[in-house]
Amino acid sequence: EAIQYSLPPAGLVGLVVPGLFGRGAGSWSPWLRVEVGYVGVLTLALATLGAVLKRKWERRGERTFLAIATVVAFLLAFGGYSALHGWLYRFVPLFGQLRALARTVMLADFALAILAGLGLDALMSPLARYARAVLQALSRGIGWIAVGLAGIGLPVSYYLISLSAYDWGLAHRFSSVMNAVVLGVILLVASALVLAARRGRWTTPARVGIIAVAVLAVDLIVLGSSVDVEK
Repeated sequence: EAIQYSLPPAGLVGLVVPGLFGRGAGSWSPWLRVEVGYVGVLTLALATLGAVLKRKWERRGERTFLAIATVVAFLLAFGGYSALHGWLYRFVPLFGQLRALARTVMLADFALAILAGLGLDALMSPLARYARAVLQALSRGIGWIAVGLAGIGLPVSYYLISLSAYDWGLAHRFSSVMNAVVLGVILLVASALVLAARRGRWTTPARVGIIAVAVLAVDLIVLGSSVDVEK
């Protein structure tokens, strides 16, 4: 009972490819239906910057605390898939009475949101040589992930659709997978372009900030409209 509705580690793919396993009532994952805590692809990129880049004015240990909080929250959300839950279940009073540990992912989302805010602040500030190197590595890494996802995910999903042409249910499921892959590629490319625009000085830092907020708004509003808040 205590480990029901745990977030499987494989579900974290949904942080980059939203909807890969379906969402809400349309979920088809091989585990009990849970939300993975999708926060936006660009949020993950900005949170990485927030954890790595040091700002001129910051509280001591702030970035470290938020990074550790994110990791611990995800480990708790894993529930039965993580040894941490077993230790807490055994040694922490009343912890074993909790259910649906996947909801702990909300704590990770809060920490990632704050880190992303710090990252956006660093992105709009004057960039030192180290910051530019980090931006270059991160934007290129995201770009290569997009290429790999498109090069592998799209052919595989198209092949699966062709195999299930006479089964409407499977064809619909695999079509949803292809849509999720396409959306993931678009969001990855958009995130890489935002970072590249700042590093390459394609426009002013203020405009980069506005573009970043616009990309996140469209991303989260569109995808958030189908979230089942009860799970």
